[in-house]
Amino acid sequence: MFPDEAQHEVFTGNPDVRFMGALGMTASARAADGGYVVDGKLAYASNCLHAHWAVLSAPLPHEGGVVPSIMLAPMRDLAIEDTWQVVGMRGTGSHTVVAKEMFVPAHRTLPTEVLVKGMSPRSNAEELVYRESFAPTAIIAVAAPVLGLARAALDLTLERISKGNKSIAYSIYDDVRSAPSMQLELAEAATLIETAVLHVRRWCDDITDAARAGEELPFKRRAQMRMDLGYAMRRCREAVGLLLNVQGASAFAESNPIQRVWRDLEMASRHGLLAPEIPHEIYGRALVGNFEPLSPLV
Repeated sequence: MFPDEAQHEVFTGNPDVRFMGALGMTASARAADGGYVVDGKLAYASNCLHAHWAVLSAPLPHEGGVVPSIMLAPMRDLAIEDTWQVVGMRGTGSHTVVAKEMFVPAHRTLPTEVLVKGMSPRSNAEELVYRESFAPTAIIAVAAPVLGLARAALDLTLERISKGNKSIAYSIYDDVRSAPSMQLELAEAATLIETAVLHVRRWCDDITDAARAGEELPFKRRAQMRMDLGYAMRRCREAVGLLLNVQGASAFAESNPIQRVWRDLEMASRHGLLAPEIPHEIYGRALVGNFEPLSPLV
C-alpha cells in the first residue's frame, strides 16, 4: 500500500526482504524537512532479529494534530533491547526496538486510515489482496498459526500412541487406544479443532468475497468475525488440553514436543487481536444496535 518510491527503496536488490512489526503507538514523532524524526521504544517487535526492514507505528503530526500512522525503517536505524523472556513463542524474538532521533522520509509513512478504509491507490488494483479489508485480513493472519499448533498437537498425540506401547498408569489399560475414555477425548479434541478451522476458513472466504465484489464488510459483520475468532481460539485451547490428558503427565517432559506446542498455543491464542473477551463485548453490543467501537481494529 506504500507509494512506489518506498517500494523501490525496500525491494531493490533484495526481493526476499524480511520484515518485522511493532505497532504499539508508543513512539513519538516530530515534523522535519521531508519527513519526521521518531523517538521511542516499541515492544513486541516480532522477527526483529532476522528482519531487514521494520514496520513501525507512531502518531505523526499533521495540520495541528496527530495522525496514527505506520512507517517503514531499515533495521540498521534501530537498536534492539533484549526483553523477550517468555514461556511460549520464544522463537518469534519479539524484543523491543529503540528509535533515537531516527529520520523517516514522508514517502515511507502511511496513515492507518488509508489502510483501514482502503483509500490507497492500490486499492483499485486487479489483485484481490489490495482490496481486502485491512483489519479483518490482519487478524486472520494472526489466527492461522494457532490452528496449525492445534493440528500439530493432534498429530503428535496420534503419532505418540500409534505404536501401542502407551499405557494408562494405575489402570487395566496397557494401550491407551483401547480405553473408551481416551477415544472420546481424541474425538472431542479433533472436532474442536475442526470447528475452529471452519470458523476461520469461513471468514477467509467472506473477506475474499467482499473484496471481489468491491464491498466493505459492515461493522456488525466485522464484530462477529472478532467474536468468532476468539471462539475459535478457545476451542483450540480446549482441544490441546484434552490431548494432554491423552498423553498424560509425560506430555510435559521437555523431550516431548507437545509441551512446546502447548506453551506456544497458550500464549499465541491470547494475542491482543485474538483474545475473546473484548470482541465478545463488541459483538454483543452490535447485536443490540450499539456500534461504538471498543477497539481500533474491528
